[in-house]
Amino acid sequence: RWLIQTINTSDIDIPEFIEPVEPNGIEDLLAVEKENQQLTEKITQESKALANAEAELLLVRKELEEAQSKITETNNFHQVEEFKAASNQAAASFDLQMDVTRAKVNIFDSFAEHTLTKGQSELVKELDGFLNESKNSLFLLNGYAGTGKTFITHGLTQYLDSIGRQFVLMAPTGKAAKVISDKTGQEASTIHRVIYNFENIKEYKVDGLDGSETFRFYAEIKVNQNTSETVYIVDESSMVSDIYSDAEFFRFGSGYLLKDLLNYINSDHNDHTKKIIFIGDNAQLPPVGMNYSPALNMDYLKDKYQFNSDSYELTEVVRQKVESGIMPNAKILREALLNKTFNQLDFKTNDTDVLSLNTNDLLREFLNVCQGRIANTKDSIIIASSNSQVSQYNRVVREHFFPEQKEVVPGDKVISVANHYANEKVITNGEFGMVKQVLSGPEIRNVILRKKGKNGETLTIKVELCFRNVELGFRNENGEVSFFVCKIIEN
Repeated sequence: RWLIQTINTSDIDIPEFIEPVEPNGIEDLLAVEKENQQLTEKITQESKALANAEAELLLVRKELEEAQSKITETNNFHQVEEFKAASNQAAASFDLQMDVTRAKVNIFDSFAEHTLTKGQSELVKELDGFLNESKNSLFLLNGYAGTGKTFITHGLTQYLDSIGRQFVLMAPTGKAAKVISDKTGQEASTIHRVIYNFENIKEYKVDGLDGSETFRFYAEIKVNQNTSETVYIVDESSMVSDIYSDAEFFRFGSGYLLKDLLNYINSDHNDHTKKIIFIGDNAQLPPVGMNYSPALNMDYLKDKYQFNSDSYELTEVVRQKVESGIMPNAKILREALLNKTFNQLDFKTNDTDVLSLNTNDLLREFLNVCQGRIANTKDSIIIASSNSQVSQYNRVVREHFFPEQKEVVPGDKVISVANHYANEKVITNGEFGMVKQVLSGPEIRNVILRKKGKNGETLTIKVELCFRNVELGFRNENGEVSFFVCKIIEN
């Protein structure tokens, strides 16, 4: 014990010495020794047998190699010729006649069980010509809400499936991708997941200058391995931005989503029949920082990217019932947009789906719609005109679900207000998540801000920020939940 403690630089717990137990008798020792001797003899015999088997195996392998060598020397030429003949015969026996097969499958077959409106019928005919005859590689499908864009997309993907033509279904956000996937029965992904490589994140660096890393990272555009006749279908294209965007420490590709998407598809060459279909509603909000939706703007795509486009716009509403109060109000908004009249909105209410509520009835009606369950609030949304109103409504609703709970608790809902990247997964701006567990107490940081007052004086503002470690759960576009441990701003 003294020796061990002397050569150790730190304290170590050394157990007390215990006298070994004497064996019961010499007979036990002899029995153990005899058993050990028998095991040793058995191992020796088995080792010899294994060595003999290995020697025999080597001999057999050598004889086999010699025999194969002789066969190769004498029959190699004849065997190669026979193989070529057999290959040609096998290839000739498969007459797939893909063009003939596709000619027999009509795109209208995918809509045979439905009655198309006049506009929908014209659109399907236009899409058929675009896919099979048009020299243009881009199609812009515009349509009002409820005109059947998703219905047409469903039939289109069924048609492509039936003729064996590869297609990729995408949307700008995870939620939009899940919606189109559910409604078409086809796999859909976010544009980011399709075109960017998250397995090889790279750091910004000035070319040829070692040590110029910036602690900012970016995801490269993937190498496109799809077939040369793939059809790329992008739903909710009004949200596809073509203005530079990056996060504090991370950037997707060049920072221009539309540019990266078109580069990934790579339709510049003439050795393919790739097609791109942008689907959306150009009356919806354009991407942040832009006055229009570039992916649905024919002139922009022509001037910026030299794309000639086919296009069609659906205008006949078929989704809502005639007595719906939603579509007349949507029509009022559309006409105001077209006429550039923004100060004469007069919404019409009814007792069915457009109701007029006062503030006191708002919470009651909200809880009635979501049946008083926080799990159902994903389909029930309160929209307000200012951040202060949003904060006020959130406090009222949260007080119902978590009475007298001032701090964040398991079950709380959170919203991501920026793009985040964790464990090769992406949580995009606007996604809702849920707190699985709270992992720490609050961490308070005080920040001093200074700004100019109305009279030019400098105002000092003290802001208290409250952070907390939590485990959050977010669903991807396929509905799969991923959990992340992170730090949130609680207040």
